[in-house]
Amino acid sequence: MANPTHQKQENKSMLLEAPTPRPSVLQTKNFMAITIKMLTDATTQELHRGRLVISNSEVFTVQLCGMLTKVTPTSTYTDYTFYDGTGSIEARIWPEALNFQHDLTPPRLKKYYMIVGEPRHETQGVAALYLLSARLITNHNDITHHFFTTIYEHLQLLQLAEKSSQQCTPSTTFSKETQLKEAILQFLSTTEMRENEEGASFSTILQTVHMDSNTGRSILNNLLEEGKVYNTIDYEHFKTTAD
Repeated sequence: MANPTHQKQENKSMLLEAPTPRPSVLQTKNFMAITIKMLTDATTQELHRGRLVISNSEVFTVQLCGMLTKVTPTSTYTDYTFYDGTGSIEARIWPEALNFQHDLTPPRLKKYYMIVGEPRHETQGVAALYLLSARLITNHNDITHHFFTTIYEHLQLLQLAEKSSQQCTPSTTFSKETQLKEAILQFLSTTEMRENEEGASFSTILQTVHMDSNTGRSILNNLLEEGKVYNTIDYEHFKTTAD
């Protein structure tokens, strides 16, 4: 006679739960067009391998388009404040920086620049850049083009991250039907069901796995076709083919 306590413990795991996939962080996007708000928001989030994450992608080098609103020189560097309609950011440049190309000599306040830089994240919550290049915008179509590019790249990166998550956790593995199949097979593999010559009745399976009659009939038919279960004394009793 089967131990009721042992049977109860075995039945606790009948319903499998699919793990919640973690958001994938891409590591292939080295240059990203963004808005200042996207960068500001990223500084408040957890770093990934020491880098900021925007649109589920590590941030290496970014391109921003904004109006120069303030210049703050010091003895060793100069900070330039840019505004793009979503927020403000400081971009720093050292005069001795090598291979630096910019149109900031002299700086033109209230003019738009296309800037490229490396995000600074030494201080959480503060968005800033090490400036790599700054080009004065003379054709305002460049501004529109930048924001369209930002939107397009943002959507593309989110789609790539979603596909990556699906590849890590295939939907076929953790679909509801698959969970129910596994739960039925686990129940039929219990000691009591293996030792019972008649197997488990259809009604017992429904009660144990918690599913309706139509679903149960469909899944058991699939298991029969796959050769994973078989009928015993009639079409309402089932046993697993597994040893």
